[in-house]
Amino acid sequence: MILEQIARAAIAEMNGEKRVRAALQQEKYEAIWAVGKAGVAMARGAAHLQARRRLIITKEGCGGGSPVGFEVLEAAHPIPDQRGVDASSRLLAEAADLAGDARALLLLSGGASALLAVPLKPITLAMVQAATRVLLHGGAPIGDINTVRRHLGAALGGRLAAATPARLDVLAISDVLDDDLSAIGSGPAAADPTTLAQAIEIAQRYRLPGEVVEALRLLPETAKPGDAIFARVQTQLVASPRQFLDAAVAQARARGFQPRCHNNLISGAVETFADELATLAPSLGNGEVLVAAGEPTVKVTGNGRGGRASHLALLVAEKCSRIGGEFAFVACASDGSDGNTPAAGAFVDSSTWAESQKRGLDPGRAVAQFDSYSVLSALDRSIVTGPTGTNVTDLFLVSHV
Repeated sequence: MILEQIARAAIAEMNGEKRVRAALQQEKYEAIWAVGKAGVAMARGAAHLQARRRLIITKEGCGGGSPVGFEVLEAAHPIPDQRGVDASSRLLAEAADLAGDARALLLLSGGASALLAVPLKPITLAMVQAATRVLLHGGAPIGDINTVRRHLGAALGGRLAAATPARLDVLAISDVLDDDLSAIGSGPAAADPTTLAQAIEIAQRYRLPGEVVEALRLLPETAKPGDAIFARVQTQLVASPRQFLDAAVAQARARGFQPRCHNNLISGAVETFADELATLAPSLGNGEVLVAAGEPTVKVTGNGRGGRASHLALLVAEKCSRIGGEFAFVACASDGSDGNTPAAGAFVDSSTWAESQKRGLDPGRAVAQFDSYSVLSALDRSIVTGPTGTNVTDLFLVSHV
């Protein structure tokens, strides 16, 4: 399907190895740390550099193909586990061991929030896990999730930068809509503009376990803008959602489409965006493709197999079946991982909903139970990429068939 080809090509343009290699200026570091879903690809981009310490911390299943000389530690995502605690403890120890005249390179990508799982005392791993589940399943916007994470984590909210006396160069792949450095991986080397009081308010609003709320009250503040430690930190974005959107537009144009770019990066409820797409689709002319990127929020209402992209795709399939006309839609996560599924997303068209009903798959129940993958994979509509070496939010494409 040509929309899937556009998505895959745009994702390839954001590959961490390519982006890091193009951005590097230094030739020698005391340490190179790659943390996040794109950790391996970003490390490959820096593999030619001299460094005494080389460490990759990445999502479970994303550690393959690592460059020679790097140690790879995998951990769980999005719910952190003990491996993440051990890996981030190791990273903090290495950071603290560097001399003041040393220089370290941090290659940062989305997913680091969960991978750098070591909590501040008296917070425990079990508390972090419980808080993460409630926030994710409750449909909390990523800004609220990151505010809580930064205050719970011993390596987040600027605390990694505070842990080392060394100078720190950061090359980051942004997966947040405004490229807020404090939000990429919950900002291990960035100043945190939010406060502990805000984190407590969010915890109360989403009804996090009482022990989490009480433990939060005992924590110190995160590193703040203007703190002296950030004079030692230099950060450069090497890929972002906006660049991803531009790459998709270019790939669509190269395939003969006339792209119509969505004005804003997508946020807000996934249902609202599905309604918007159903309104916009009939206005597309032949040869036009609507290109959008972002991360609409989902509220998990069941225990099925699904993710943000596939859930949206099935919602759009239902709406396209009602509005008439022949439309095709692709939703694809740039990191290759859509929720608790092996897929990156899915492609649907105006016939998908009826086809699924004809085959007895009950798509309405799948939407209600957050079980979109079960329906879309049975129809062979899932997009499977495996780990992509980047993480720059999701891509959405709509066109006439």
